[in-house]
Amino acid sequence: MKGNDATAAAQIETITLLVLGPMRQVQDGHIEVEDRTAGLKVLVEHIARDLEPEAGQAGRKVAVIAPENRTRATIVPGVLDLIESAHLVVLDLTGNRANVTYEAGIVHALGVPCIILTSDPQPPFYFIGADYIGHFHYAQVFDAEQVTHRDLRGYIRRFIGDPTLFSDNQLTAYFELPIVDIAGPSGLAAGYYRNSIRRFVRRQGFVASAREVVWPGRLEVKDGIETRRPETRPMTVAHYIAVRPPGNLRQSAGHAGQLADVLKRRGLRTESAALRKLPDDYADMRDFFGQFLARDTPRDERVEFIQPGIIVEIPTTLYALPFSPRVAKRLRLAPPARAVAETRLFAQMQASFERNLDFLLHKDPEVEDAGPFHWTDLAELPELLDRLGVRG
Repeated sequence: MKGNDATAAAQIETITLLVLGPMRQVQDGHIEVEDRTAGLKVLVEHIARDLEPEAGQAGRKVAVIAPENRTRATIVPGVLDLIESAHLVVLDLTGNRANVTYEAGIVHALGVPCIILTSDPQPPFYFIGADYIGHFHYAQVFDAEQVTHRDLRGYIRRFIGDPTLFSDNQLTAYFELPIVDIAGPSGLAAGYYRNSIRRFVRRQGFVASAREVVWPGRLEVKDGIETRRPETRPMTVAHYIAVRPPGNLRQSAGHAGQLADVLKRRGLRTESAALRKLPDDYADMRDFFGQFLARDTPRDERVEFIQPGIIVEIPTTLYALPFSPRVAKRLRLAPPARAVAETRLFAQMQASFERNLDFLLHKDPEVEDAGPFHWTDLAELPELLDRLGVRG
């Protein structure tokens, strides 16, 4: 292939159409695609070939896929892989078969565009709100005389021209976004892990070696003018403590003060400081700015950091959860019901955040020991500090 041809081929976008229809379990736990589903795939392939010239003009080509016969143990992950790779799903809901209905729920939850068809007069009631083709004429060959075939071709043609179509469904209509986009905790946990925790617990991370910590320094007052002269000191960080917000996520103003009170009763406080990366650190490490545990000395005296170093913070990223679309849905409730619903939802979302963070900690191949990271409630923080041997 010549250079220009190779470049043009690389720029062609492949639109993947997935056909999902009835499957059945046969002997020895095997699952096989029923003839109707295999035939529908052939029909969609006919339509795709017929639309190839138009797709090519738009810089696209079309591929048609469908599940293959598999064992019971592999069919579900296999179908999920196909759904994740699909741009558009053609769902045959004829007969309201359980496997297709379940797959349709997955498709809707993920927000994958889909075309629903059924040989019945209409699909199950959950799907009536979406566009669908009823009384579909099943055949393996495209028949231009069949209205339902022309409808299917029209839908696919429109999608090839605009791959943003056909993503509306009952779930997205209710939440105004696909389910995968509304939760909030997963994305926040990934960002918190990537930008903070991972820099400490990964191999050759901040916990692994001594480095320089920089802070504003002692408060000096001269002629009524307050100044601070930055100071530096070597530090090896041993622990990173994340404290759960001690109250409603919408009422964050006093949370930092509550944390400060707990620490003060133990003769401790936190000091804002920066942990410097070393020249041979990973390129993506960057300096870390956070709250480092120190003894509660007067602000005009030299800071006495706890050694080895300990970071203590309430993850402020959690205060973004009230702005997630799922919470916004609760704003439509009456105030008493909204308060109860929000309290429960915030607890669920915070637990989801922690599950996602735990998942990342234990699935990251660069993390050999997640032990330096600790979750704790404010009430349990003193006991944790005792276990870590921290004294004020």
